[in-house]
Amino acid sequence: MESGYEELKGRSDELALINYRQEKRVNGLENKCHYLSIFYFIFQAMILISISEPSSARCKRWWVPFTLSLLSSILYGITLSHTMYKFVRTRYQLDMNRLEHEMLRRELHVARYQRDPVQSPSNQSGVSRRQLKPDKVMWESVNRFPCGVLNLHRSVKGEGM
Repeated sequence: MESGYEELKGRSDELALINYRQEKRVNGLENKCHYLSIFYFIFQAMILISISEPSSARCKRWWVPFTLSLLSSILYGITLSHTMYKFVRTRYQLDMNRLEHEMLRRELHVARYQRDPVQSPSNQSGVSRRQLKPDKVMWESVNRFPCGVLNLHRSVKGEGM
């Protein structure tokens, strides 16, 4: 029993480290999206300011700032969409790892107190680790306090609903 517990503990610690790294990556991708947007708007403002100077001569080459703005918009769109794709994919993987880590923590709890896994609280729902996906997890709010404070907890679709 101890070797099983130690193995679960090792897997749990490994998943916790992976989750920490993925959270850092998600935050980095989110910051990259913000910086891309800020730099895009600053660049567009610089183009607008450069062509808005009052001048006695009319701009005969109007297509130069237009082309520059169009190219920067296309480049921004491609870069932002690629970064958002990586953000969504990493966020999904992080959610999956969090669910697996939660399942491991429940198994650790059961192993620590040497309960039968069939009777443990982690296995009462009948949902295996492979069946549990983030889209099956939903957040429901339960108003347990008279002052209107909401207590949020997770439940699996089909459980207690």
